[in-house]
Parts: sequence; structure tokens; C-alpha cells
Amino acid sequence: CPPGGPFLRPGFSAPRSCKQSLEQIMKQLQRWYEMSVFYTNEEVKQYTFSGDLKKYDDFDKIIRMLEEVSGIKISIKENCVVIGTK
Repeated sequence: CPPGGPFLRPGFSAPRSCKQSLEQIMKQLQRWYEMSVFYTNEEVKQYTFSGDLKKYDDFDKIIRMLEEVSGIKISIKENCVVIGTK
């Protein structure tokens, strides 16, 4: 993985072997989409993911994919994202 992780630059495709925590991914999404993120369960911050993430991917699609593969629940209201367990 490049220094700082694969999800830190717009449009950068990371090798699938690189893993990032949910917290790291959400920090990047916060910068890209100007939103606030809150966690109802601190443990979910450490869930790890691998794959490609691009700035211009559909935000709702990214969120639904994260929910589908991890068992987390993500609620969105305006510019506020709340993440917890199902």
C-alpha cells in the first residue's frame, strides 16, 4: 500500500491486498462529501475493508456495499452519517 493508505487520494485504486479500517474510510468520505460521521458502537471503527474506492463513485452505493459486507447499519440524514451495528 502507498504511504497513508489507499483511500487518501481521489481516484486512486488500491490493490485488493490493502486493508483500511472503517474509520479511515469514513474520514476520507467526510473530506470528499463534506459530511459528519458519528458512531453508536466504537468497535465498528476497527472493521477492515479492501477494494477500490474512487471519489466519484456513487455515495449511496458505497454506503450500501459497506453495510452488505460488514453487518453494520448506516443511517444518513442530510449531511450526517450515523454508523452502528444491526
